[in-house]
Amino acid sequence: MKTTDYVDELRVKLDARSDFALSKLLGIAHNQIGRYRKGGTFDNTMALRVAELLDVSPLTVIADMELERAKDAKARDTWATFLSKAASIACAATIGIGAGTAPAPSNASDLTAYKFPSINA
Repeated sequence: MKTTDYVDELRVKLDARSDFALSKLLGIAHNQIGRYRKGGTFDNTMALRVAELLDVSPLTVIADMELERAKDAKARDTWATFLSKAASIACAATIGIGAGTAPAPSNASDLTAYKFPSINA
């Protein structure tokens, strides 16, 4: 998801009638929402707050921001691959919980063992 998508979701979730109202609820400068809408991204601290407010994985929000900030195709591919793996693991965990079983530890290690390709290579 893009930053603007998260901003829109926050407005709905927090029942903010305007970007100004949303900025007040988030405790940020009123013009910061405008920056987000014009291509700015959340820093990691704001990404953590957004994840908590929207009840989503903080790692997903941070990775989405990194994907959006990526300057070249290789970096974008790296973050897109990471997000894809994270989504697969989250889905497997949800299915495991829904079926009354815990996800296998081997599945959980997939993400922590992920080796990022060198961006500078």
